[in-house]
Amino acid sequence: MIFASTGHNGLGGFDLYSKKLSDPNSEIVTFPGPINTTYDDFGMTLPEFIECGFMTSNRPGTGSDDIYKLTFEKYFEFLLQILVLDNKTWKPVSGAEVVFCKVNTMKTGKDGMVSTVLKRNSACDVKASAFGYNDNLKLISIG
Repeated sequence: MIFASTGHNGLGGFDLYSKKLSDPNSEIVTFPGPINTTYDDFGMTLPEFIECGFMTSNRPGTGSDDIYKLTFEKYFEFLLQILVLDNKTWKPVSGAEVVFCKVNTMKTGKDGMVSTVLKRNSACDVKASAFGYNDNLKLISIG
């Protein structure tokens, strides 16, 4: 949730804050300058999966209250799930070793699955190995 308030220690006037509603113990976070100023900064929208947002403020501009565009690079993480199957029976392979990015090694469960988190604009080699099977190596790219 993003909200404006004069009731917290901000920069002056109305300032913009955020709080994670899904976590009742989360802290109220103050947006830093240049988003918050000594003027009234009182409205903001940050659409999900878009690298820009908009805010309103009465700082000096073209009118008394103006809309400002915010541009930034959002941080995204992607859940990568790997399912290891026998290529003849199409049944899950339990206990297969899967190595992500040459550093993170996991073993598949009875369902033949493992998962990890990858960052946006990254690439990772994924290697699956199991006794009695040929190794399989794939490059996974996240744009």
